Amino acid sequence: MEYGILKAIPDNNVTFRGQPTLKLTTKEVQENANLQFIRTIPADENLRPGMYRATFYLKSEHPTSVRLLIFSENNKGGILNKLVDVSPQWTNVSVTFNLPKADAGYALQLPRLMLNYGGENTYYLSPVTLAGEDE
Repeated sequence: MEYGILKAIPDNNVTFRGQPTLKLTTKEVQENANLQFIRTIPADENLRPGMYRATFYLKSEHPTSVRLLIFSENNKGGILNKLVDVSPQWTNVSVTFNLPKADAGYALQLPRLMLNYGGENTYYLSPVTLAGEDE
């Protein structure tokens, strides 16, 4: 898929712990541009309100920071907003968040990465694991 200045392709040659990664390539981004990558977890009626932990691995060719957001289909204000440092080594990104009752069962944008902090770069993203905190 290519969307103007963001190109996302499955990358079968780059794996982490045997997991295929997604390769995201960005071109130079204008200052204050809003460049986002969104992976959606489908709606699930079993996704109940409560505490969850989302875990994935991320790396980039050049050190930078990305903004990690979590949104639900129902919540325009967002569930989580955190700045994450990314380096050429795999970074374990693990965040805990509370899923409000109003957002339970809706599709989640997880992760929603804002990539407009480092200009031209290539990122590698592993699959996301989502688990309830009591599991």
